[in-house]
Parts: sequence; C-alpha cells; structure tokens
Amino acid sequence: MSYPIWHLTWWSALPKSHRGERKRSTIDYPLQEKVNQIVEKYYRYYKRFEVHNLCAMVVDIQRQEVLAYVGNSPTDGEHQKDVNIIHRPRSTGSVLKPFLYAAMLDSGELLPEEFVADVPTHIAGYAPQNFENTYEGVVPAHEALYRSLNIPLYYSYDSMASVGSTNSYASIGCTPSTDTQTTTDFP
Repeated sequence: MSYPIWHLTWWSALPKSHRGERKRSTIDYPLQEKVNQIVEKYYRYYKRFEVHNLCAMVVDIQRQEVLAYVGNSPTDGEHQKDVNIIHRPRSTGSVLKPFLYAAMLDSGELLPEEFVADVPTHIAGYAPQNFENTYEGVVPAHEALYRSLNIPLYYSYDSMASVGSTNSYASIGCTPSTDTQTTTDFP
C-alpha cells in the first residue's frame, strides 16, 4: 500500500514572501515508496503489541538532504495518525537504547534472542522503572528493545560499563551531558 507524504507540512512554515516560488524536493520517490512499505510492514507487526505509531526519516548526511520521510504509521484516528511524530520530543534514554543494543550486538555481548531481566531493581539507592511502571520478567533482548524497556537497558549499560565498553556512544559522536537539569528515563 502506498500512502501520500501528507506528513510533510514544512511548506506551511515558509514565509509568505516565498509564496508561489518553486521549491525543489530532495525526496527520492522510489526510496520513499520503499520506506512507506517498510513502515507499513512494521506497523502491521507491532500493532499487535499495542505499538501504533512509528516514523522514519532517511537522510543523506553528506549532502544534508532528506531522501524519505514518513511522519507516522498508517494507523487510525484513535492513535493520532495525523500527528507527525518525527518532531515529537523523546526521552534521551529511549533515543540511545538502539545504539547501546547495537554496540552490544556488534561486540558479541548480547544476542537478539538472549533473555534479559525486566524485574524490580534497586542499585545504590536508584530504582529504574519502565514507562508503564510494570515489569515483564524475562524477555528476549529484541523485545526489550522494541518495547523500550528501561530495566534491561540499565543492566546492559551496567554490564558494558563494567568491562569498559561504553566508548561506543563516543564512536557515534555522543558525549555524556553534565547538565543536571536534564531528565531522562535512563540515568
């Protein structure tokens, strides 16, 4: 199924002085169609787990051009299908989880089907929690990632830190923040 790129509302932000001017899009139509198909495929799979919204943006970093853009999955009105979630704020912990898991997969410290613990945890006075304030017990790592569970992430990060592997964030240009005002769902 192909659906339009109606999530692109950047044109409404153009100053009125540019009205009527021709603008060149960097969207690669065949790639856009493929990304639409991928988003739809993942939406159909993950909605059974109550995941109704997802987005994707493909960027050519060197040319600084957006090649494909899907602001939300082809969900329904009940799940805010008209909301462009690419622009929505996310917790830094949730943004960094895929990078941590990727680093652990690359290093061989974790396998996608390996079981990880999602249980109540207290370490040195800190008690990480999941967004839903629930615990799932033992889950495969890939499920912990797509469900964005925080406690398996905490254990994974702690495991990597204990063996000195946390430089993987630095390898992609991330540096720890010293801003104590920043709040996240992951320390």
